[in-house]
Amino acid sequence: MLGFPPDVKERELLNLLRWWPGYEASQMNFKGEQPMGFALFSSAAMAMSARDALQVFECRVFFWYTQLSLYFKGW
Repeated sequence: MLGFPPDVKERELLNLLRWWPGYEASQMNFKGEQPMGFALFSSAAMAMSARDALQVFECRVFFWYTQLSLYFKGW
């Protein structure tokens, strides 16, 4: 997932995903130009379901102070 503000914390990714069915773990990567979130789900179908639901989810509510939107990409 891309589009997080530069000062994002790992707990924010956890709080975003923890209620999705099949969610197992998540991690933030701060090595590139912008933070990138990774998530592990119990199956590919559950991961795709979460991705599809989050793509239409309005993420500006969480990041109103930066006016950034999240970008979700599936494999």
